[in-house]
Amino acid sequence: MSEHEFKRGDQIFHTASQQAGFITRVNWKIKIAYCRFWRSRRTWAGLPIMRTKSCSESVPIRLLVMRDTVPQEQVEEALRQLESDQVNEFMEGLNDAS
Repeated sequence: MSEHEFKRGDQIFHTASQQAGFITRVNWKIKIAYCRFWRSRRTWAGLPIMRTKSCSESVPIRLLVMRDTVPQEQVEEALRQLESDQVNEFMEGLNDAS
């Protein structure tokens, strides 16, 4: 697979750690993808949950392959939730500074 195919929201599989997840962003300059991974055995309503909500993990692109493991709608919802959380944290920081 060529590297130019990876983008935000793509479902991936980390070949070294054997974990499934999705891409939150890609840094082409250093060939790193920032990813969120699903917990391997923990689910909510039968669907996997994210391993962490605090930050994405950097992974060399060469260690990733495309692999769909959940409905794409679940990835899109996770991305929306992460964006919403970031906005809320930013606003709380502004309130704390004033």
